[in-house]
Amino acid sequence: PLIFLSTRAAVDKNKDKKSVKQAVLEVLENEGITGLYSGLSSSLLGIAVTNFVYYGFYEKSKSVVLRSRPGKGLTTLESILVGMIAGSATSIISNPIWVIQTTQAVRTMEPTSSETATRDSSVPAQKPRKLGFVQTINHILENEGFLAFWRGIGPALALVVNPVIQYTVFEQLKNRLLARRTARLRAAGSASAAVLT
Repeated sequence: PLIFLSTRAAVDKNKDKKSVKQAVLEVLENEGITGLYSGLSSSLLGIAVTNFVYYGFYEKSKSVVLRSRPGKGLTTLESILVGMIAGSATSIISNPIWVIQTTQAVRTMEPTSSETATRDSSVPAQKPRKLGFVQTINHILENEGFLAFWRGIGPALALVVNPVIQYTVFEQLKNRLLARRTARLRAAGSASAAVLT
């Protein structure tokens, strides 16, 4: 629900600032408890796909780099390159799922065409009905076209820097730790061999 509320707050055109409590109460009043979970299924799918694609591309890219040269670990530059490949592939592949999730989360905030037409009359405005995953895909295709699934891809690609930094630091720390342990084991092995002779 917090990500849902954050998404709603980010796209809300109303200039009135709402507290989290006010936002929750408004959603509960207008959409019920299930309103807080709009887009949950697409969020879970997005998280699964994002993790699967990232780690898959990361490990495959890493193995290609390591097979291309002698040595056991990635250098800093190689870690950055591998992270950028994995992050870029992940953004491009998973962006449609996040567009679907955002559309589901904010759809009931949009005025319907009947609401726009009756704005000046005494007929109460209707909120759009919630759509499932496949219905949301069809809605996006019909109203915005295929390329709409890659809205926001520029900022998503820029955000690739975050996991690149994380995994580069991780790889370099891991390399140092392994080198230190290897040196200790060799030193311990040499010492025990000297004692035995």
